[in-house]
Amino acid sequence: MPLETRLAVGILKLEGTGWAVTAEQAKTLLPLWKAVKSLSNSDTASSEEIQALYEQIQESLTAEQLQQIQALSLTQDDLRSLMEQYGIQFNLPTGGDGTLTQEQIATRVAQRAQSGGGMPMGGPGGMPPEAGMGAGAPPGMMEQNGQQITPDPTRMAQRRGLGMNRLFLEPLIQLLEIRAAEG
Repeated sequence: MPLETRLAVGILKLEGTGWAVTAEQAKTLLPLWKAVKSLSNSDTASSEEIQALYEQIQESLTAEQLQQIQALSLTQDDLRSLMEQYGIQFNLPTGGDGTLTQEQIATRVAQRAQSGGGMPMGGPGGMPPEAGMGAGAPPGMMEQNGQQITPDPTRMAQRRGLGMNRLFLEPLIQLLEIRAAEG
């Protein structure tokens, strides 16, 4: 898994260790992660812009922190634990009762992470409904306001490029806000 895909999770996992982000680092990282969040919701952002942010994020971390993040072995249990710790929940349609258990979510997140993908997959089109995939849309098509459209490849590439980071953006930003205020 590329380092960019595991940065947010890695920074959260370093919390409480000797490699945790310092208050000074948090002041530098906070606007960068907010920009990642903003660009992840943008229709016009390029993958180069997002990549440049990840490079700045990496430059803001020490070599030891990067080494620790790269060395992380992220299991389904690790992801489930982080999701529980930071209150991350998904209610994705499944065809059964309409929701996934935390274990099912963590499993999907881990599977997507291992395959280099982004958000957990769910529903008939493979994407959560908030991503715009309609239940009746054929593969490769999205529904928006009842009309089928071809997905924007740039936006989809951006979302894939965010990997697990998108899932953990909000808890990470909150942590960095707290840490930045300490310094």
